[in-house]
Amino acid sequence: PSETDLTAFLGWLIANAPSEFSKLLGINKIQQVKLEQKDDSGRHDITVECANESIVIEAKVGFEQNQKQIKRYLDHLRRQKKRVSLILLDRGSQNNQSINEARGILKNTRIKYLTWEAVAQAAESIAKSKMILRTSRDAPIMAEHLLRCLEEMNMRNHSTDHGEIYLRDLSGRSVELFFKHHIYKCQPMFLNSARRATYFAPIFTSKAPKDIEEKSLISIGLGVSFIARIQDCRLVERKQIEDHLKSYGRDNVSNVAQEIRSQSKLKQVLILLLGKPQQLFMTPVTKKQLGIHGMTGSITKSLDWLLEAAHGSSKL
Repeated sequence: PSETDLTAFLGWLIANAPSEFSKLLGINKIQQVKLEQKDDSGRHDITVECANESIVIEAKVGFEQNQKQIKRYLDHLRRQKKRVSLILLDRGSQNNQSINEARGILKNTRIKYLTWEAVAQAAESIAKSKMILRTSRDAPIMAEHLLRCLEEMNMRNHSTDHGEIYLRDLSGRSVELFFKHHIYKCQPMFLNSARRATYFAPIFTSKAPKDIEEKSLISIGLGVSFIARIQDCRLVERKQIEDHLKSYGRDNVSNVAQEIRSQSKLKQVLILLLGKPQQLFMTPVTKKQLGIHGMTGSITKSLDWLLEAAHGSSKL
């Protein structure tokens, strides 16, 4: 399943089972639902038309939509004549203060937040509703399809094994990609581990300090010292890497895309778009403290686990 699949299922359910989504979206009567609607204000994932208001839903499978994206949405919506609500559907924008500050940019536009977990709960209600089944036999089926997609893409928040931090060994040119461009790339096989996490924490290997010292004044030691919030995590086709970076408002996309392609010959690349790396530990947490012997592989752990490791009490 893809982001397009999720928005297609969601748009269909909003149109055909409106009772569950009217309260969720904060509206009274839905007149029309459009997918990938193009108009003078741009193209939007889902547009819900009401009597006196348009609801524009911009959906992302990542944890948040960066500020450049939000401003671009708002610039598009500035041309709308009637009242508009912009709904950011993802897993973390509500907690992003920089996006909260964008609320006052337009007087005629409201910014709301919606999580995929809230959508999933509405879909569960539709799947179980006998009343909705009487009016639309397809609605429960479509709700089940949406729920299955959300589960397969690990978009639910109820899982007890949901890790907060994705840890991987880092050295070579990947170090510069992390610090300079706020990106981590790896093989597609690690998607399931990576997309459960909220943050990425590189474990710098013995080669990493030399790699970064040649091109930067940043000082790093062996182990975990930096952490970065994951803005988006997905498989990207080689030919679409540049477009993917553009869609997130990244700079110097041609050169960055070429650098990513030069580091991987696979048809698809798992790309984590990250926020600015922050130093979490002045003294790096070593592999010995983490209980890791040899190569790290692909692991997702909680922040508590990492903090306990920093104090010498954690085990894999």
